[in-house]
Amino acid sequence: RVFFHQFIEFGSTVLFERYVNTPTNAEEARRNMLEFEMAGLNGGLGSADGTHVVTEGCEYNLKQVHKGGKTDQTTRTYN
Repeated sequence: RVFFHQFIEFGSTVLFERYVNTPTNAEEARRNMLEFEMAGLNGGLGSADGTHVVTEGCEYNLKQVHKGGKTDQTTRTYN
């Protein structure tokens, strides 16, 4: 668990600042949207990915809330 929390902290600070770029003005946003339009995804401005972590100790009454479409296991998502 220590590694996981350190990794999340590193990813959300150092890696985020280095690799995640958000538009800072209308022209940058327009260029991003043009790339999405060329891919057939009109109206897109950006995208994000997440990590699904299996939670084996999920309480019975919460299992349905934590099940997604990708697996039958309960998971938590970290973006």
